Amino acid sequence: MALQARQFFLDVQARQFVSGANSTLPASSPLFFEEDVEAIELYFLQPSTTAGRVYDYLDLSGATVKFAVGTTSPAALQTAWSAISTSVVSTITGVAEGGGGSDEVQRISFSPKPTSGSYIIELPARNVTVASVTAGVFTCSTPHGLFDGQAVTLTGFTTPTGFSNGSAYYVTARTSQTFQTATTAGGTAITASTSTSGGTAQLAKISTGSIAYNASPTTMQAAIAAVSASASVTGVAGETYTLTFNNNSGGIDLPLVTLAGNTLAAAPGLAANLSFSTANIASLISAGTTAVNVEVEVAEGAVRQTFRTSATLSDDLITSSSPSPLPAVTATSFQLQDSGGGLWTIEVTPDGELQLAKV
Repeated sequence: MALQARQFFLDVQARQFVSGANSTLPASSPLFFEEDVEAIELYFLQPSTTAGRVYDYLDLSGATVKFAVGTTSPAALQTAWSAISTSVVSTITGVAEGGGGSDEVQRISFSPKPTSGSYIIELPARNVTVASVTAGVFTCSTPHGLFDGQAVTLTGFTTPTGFSNGSAYYVTARTSQTFQTATTAGGTAITASTSTSGGTAQLAKISTGSIAYNASPTTMQAAIAAVSASASVTGVAGETYTLTFNNNSGGIDLPLVTLAGNTLAAAPGLAANLSFSTANIASLISAGTTAVNVEVEVAEGAVRQTFRTSATLSDDLITSSSPSPLPAVTATSFQLQDSGGGLWTIEVTPDGELQLAKV
């Protein structure tokens, strides 16, 4: 697992460090170590006017930002920052294939977690194979997953009566493996429909309404149900959703859903690496000064804001000059073996002279 950046959240209205984007509690005091190089991420927040949200993120990638650690002057300082990407990758995978008595299971995942935007779920167009048409009843060999009121285009039937190939009709009186058709949504079923062979009922793409970036699984489930499809949805809002197509949509091998109108965006922020391997940090540690401040200065034109919180410095147990491993004890002498197999003892006198004696 890659090392994680240390994240700081700053409330631009209260001018304080807070514990996160969903809390107004003050942030805890950070601990920094001499010689470390810390990956730092800064996120700027303003109080949200949206119900259920504490903060909205601000994009301050165009501002001049300085991050300092020290007492009366910076002992460690960072002034160059990179904007954190706000791109969100959506991944749609098949978990279990439907058909043969099993329900289709699909999963939608987002990374990183979005903080704004929306999207639409599209159920792709598909073909339903019809085995026969008798007395207005279209019969399928397997569950068809059609809903009353859906428009289907009928094609491939031989000598049809009561309907025409290439024309759109509306599903009515559906059961798991049968349906009838009408010329209007909710209209009277055509009872005289017949055909000398089976054919295909083509169902067009189905699109949900707009779904918010942080929609709950229940909200997504309702959006799917609103467009005549049935799926139970579980998961974590804004991260992962598992769709199990059931009831009237159950037992069918369905194509993977797709997303459209995707405006999802992750939190904007700034990133940099801050080095604590500085002479000033070493000087503070040597002097026993461990209580320091973290200060962030943000400047936009003539306007400048300063955020400050306390921090603690600590010396390193492991330093860049430490041998590996450190000896457990200090030796007073040691032995070397010559090429002939003889042993020699080497020791040092109080005056610093090396003495050599054969064992």
